[in-house]
Amino acid sequence: MDRQDPRQGLRRAGLRVAAVVLIVLFAAAPVRADTTDQAQALLDAGDVASAVRVLEPLAAAGDASAEYLLGKVHLDGLGVPQDFSAAARWIAKAAEKGDARAQNALGRLHAEGLGVERDGKAAVLWMRRAAEQGNPAHQYDFALLLDDTRLGVEDKAEAARWFDVAAKQGLAAAKTSLGLAYQQGSGVEKDLARAAGLFSEAAEAGDARAQNNLGLMLARGEGVAQDYERAVGLFEKAVAQGQTQAFYNLGVMYENGFGVVQDEAKAMELYAKAGQKGGTTATDIVSDEGLLYDPRLVPLEPSAATPEHFAEAATSGDPVAMFLLAYVTATDGSRSGGPARAASWFEKAAELGLPAAMANLGLLHLRGQGVPQDYVLGYMWLNLAAAAGLPEAAPIRDRVGAAMTPAQLVEANDLVKQKWLSSRK
Repeated sequence: MDRQDPRQGLRRAGLRVAAVVLIVLFAAAPVRADTTDQAQALLDAGDVASAVRVLEPLAAAGDASAEYLLGKVHLDGLGVPQDFSAAARWIAKAAEKGDARAQNALGRLHAEGLGVERDGKAAVLWMRRAAEQGNPAHQYDFALLLDDTRLGVEDKAEAARWFDVAAKQGLAAAKTSLGLAYQQGSGVEKDLARAAGLFSEAAEAGDARAQNNLGLMLARGEGVAQDYERAVGLFEKAVAQGQTQAFYNLGVMYENGFGVVQDEAKAMELYAKAGQKGGTTATDIVSDEGLLYDPRLVPLEPSAATPEHFAEAATSGDPVAMFLLAYVTATDGSRSGGPARAASWFEKAAELGLPAAMANLGLLHLRGQGVPQDYVLGYMWLNLAAAAGLPEAAPIRDRVGAAMTPAQLVEANDLVKQKWLSSRK
């Protein structure tokens, strides 16, 4: 019986990253679009290149919405390389014209020092302007800024006031943060009953922090009647959403038999998961990430998933075979030296334009598997993968970026620009 070729359905990769962008299947046919609404529709459909062509003349003419959307395209870095400087430049233009989305985004860029100088006062100025326009998400973001101790703009009472404003508009995350303020007496008078009520409302809305926090109050009998079984149920809901503290808290319940049958093995398992989720370095963040498979390829058949099956075609220069050879080699734990061989083939395929190869090479750099550990190169390859049209790479890149220093991000983005521009010559 003939084996199904996993390359079926994938057009042959070109010799450059830009060529890969050309083979992305868009969800919408190209249309004439002269307004920001039409550009947004193109972005929603995944046709970033067409959206940018629409937005650039509109933004150049001073359309605030187009300026914001163009800045956000550069900020998101999906379909184009992530570029914080370009993002900040366009977003600032829209913010000056009163666009609340842009004001909030510009404040956050100042708070994080991305594309602009890190400046707490500037962050407060812009995020306050956005919050005053009434969007509860912007009000919540502003409250978080005022609640933060790292930028020298901390104001707990003002933070609690804005949490309250957003909570009254129904934002579950704001209810949780306001509940914490009442639980701790931070910026407001301590009120455990009020805290429990806010946590309960947010937990009902599915907020994992609220589920964990209310579970703790119930387990301790803090401001509410002690109820182990209800606490366990809330911890389980938070665990299902990946809430780190909930893994530990549920472990405590199992270790002691509070509300559940005592099970020390289960407790140790939960503690281990809590530890795995508690890491903050770029390596910690990707430690549990599996390698990415190209979604345009049919799944590998187990009988065909051996390096030998793809070696000849890879050696002959077929980039898809290079990717498949690397993928199979990297996922076959029985072969010594596998990560180094996989990294070599991923790099060859990445240089020939395959986004999934770029993403996997980035993951190997972040972990130091088969290549020297290098956060800058790891981030660079993930960024290029997202720019070349692999959406699964973008959230990993962004989580990694949050663990890197501003200097590392600047260096990585400079490398992205160089490689992207050289690939398009």
